[in-house]
Amino acid sequence: MKQDKRFIKTEKLIHDAFFEVLKNENYNSVTVDKICKKALIGKNTFYSHYKNKDDLLFSIINALWLILCLNI
Repeated sequence: MKQDKRFIKTEKLIHDAFFEVLKNENYNSVTVDKICKKALIGKNTFYSHYKNKDDLLFSIINALWLILCLNI
């Protein structure tokens, strides 16, 4: 996994935007376009981090799972 500060900052922007969009819509209505608009990034930037919104969700779930496992 990349540890570049810009990469990490962009991932945080994407995650935050994803959750903001998800607050107002169900998962099926969330689109990459909506996430990008909320994060103020281009689609190419999103796709340089994730394959699609499902990949983003699985990445978040895996990170949470790792945190849980490390704290048990």
